[in-house]
Amino acid sequence: MVTNISPGMLTDQYGIAGLMAMLHQANSNPNLFALTIGYDVTSLNMNLGTKERLYHTFPGPWNEKPLKPHEIDYPVPPEYLIFNSIRDKLAQIKLTSYCEDLLFFLFYCLAGEHLQAEVGAELYSREWRFHKDEGIWITRKQGSQPLEQSSNYERGSYIYFDTNTWSKNQKEMLIEYDRLDDPSNQ
Repeated sequence: MVTNISPGMLTDQYGIAGLMAMLHQANSNPNLFALTIGYDVTSLNMNLGTKERLYHTFPGPWNEKPLKPHEIDYPVPPEYLIFNSIRDKLAQIKLTSYCEDLLFFLFYCLAGEHLQAEVGAELYSREWRFHKDEGIWITRKQGSQPLEQSSNYERGSYIYFDTNTWSKNQKEMLIEYDRLDDPSNQ
């Protein structure tokens, strides 16, 4: 309890008494904690040992992931900035000619971009299906048939793309059809 202070300090929201009142409120309301105490900089996934400026790759305190490569500003010499002059001369992107590894790279690297949807449609045309719950791409193992199949699900041997190891792995799975993303419904 604070005593021996002038009455004006108790009503002044910017004084020590105001700060103490805010700290007491922060104890009961965790949303106010960041406003009063702030954040521990070491908990923000920043490389504090680097000599480079952090703002180039740091997306902000509430973003859990670093900036994606295409979101980072890089200093580029003016002679490399030729896109506007050659834009109409470039050949159209033909996703059908790309290997699956490149398609997966584009799909995961360009999250939220228009091209991600086009890549997803190309993977779909190659018999890959996106499992909404697992967040992975799966396809039947080549030459295999489901061990069990109904109108709602099938069980069998599948190939899935693992983003952690960046590889295609085999696994026996039970696949419920309504858990697979269908681009024709969008």
